[in-house]
Amino acid sequence: MPNGPIPPAADLPGLGRLLKAALHDLRASRERDRDEDDAGFQAVAEASLLYQSRVLAVALGTVTLAWWPINRLLHPDRLFRVNSLWRVGVLLCCAFCYFAIPRVPWLARRVLPALIAAGVGSVASLAYATSLLGGLEVPQFQFIHLSLMTTLVFPVGLRRRALATLLFAVAEIVAFFGPHPAYARHPFFTPTLSVIATTGVLSVIVGHLFYRLRRRAYFQELATERHAAHVEALNARLESRVREQTEELRRLASHVESSREAERT
Repeated sequence: MPNGPIPPAADLPGLGRLLKAALHDLRASRERDRDEDDAGFQAVAEASLLYQSRVLAVALGTVTLAWWPINRLLHPDRLFRVNSLWRVGVLLCCAFCYFAIPRVPWLARRVLPALIAAGVGSVASLAYATSLLGGLEVPQFQFIHLSLMTTLVFPVGLRRRALATLLFAVAEIVAFFGPHPAYARHPFFTPTLSVIATTGVLSVIVGHLFYRLRRRAYFQELATERHAAHVEALNARLESRVREQTEELRRLASHVESSREAERT
């Protein structure tokens, strides 16, 4: 079978434009001025994020509570006490997301900062509880790095996304190494920081690409709705104009008929 030519990059114009725009944002580190449409997108995105976060809080809280007694049976020793510590922290953050944010007006007006605070609290509780098990030789700590990927879903621009991801990373590092400074002398300390930094950078880049895709989809839908409304308005005006012209033609026809009748008489 003959091998066909490799398709050039021009065959993927949509993806190319998206990557080019994202790289431009990474170089410039600027967000466009928010106007009425941007505010509308932000409101819709934050409402959707809050709903999804509350659903996740219910699911995570249920699993955490259900696994708690099972963990007691499997690990009735020090490991159970450590797991209980982070479970309390996670449950408090879940309750904060589900009950406090939508019901407290001050928090409801600041959905994103409130959710970021809840996420930072969860990461800190996980990291601190894990630090009680030991240093970097404990494998559980390495899984906490994945928490940096939760900022993927945040509908924020590049600067605020980088700041949110940095807060998650700082919470993980401080909660783990702060109470135990000796852990920083472990040979894996530098590689661990490198992994955290790499995970954070990937989260910011991929999250920003998702953010641009969501914005593009929102504004395309908004443009379609406005175009449909404009066409509907034009059709209504056209129908009104046709009725006016028809009525005018009827009046003219009636006038001509009346004139003919007058001439015959």
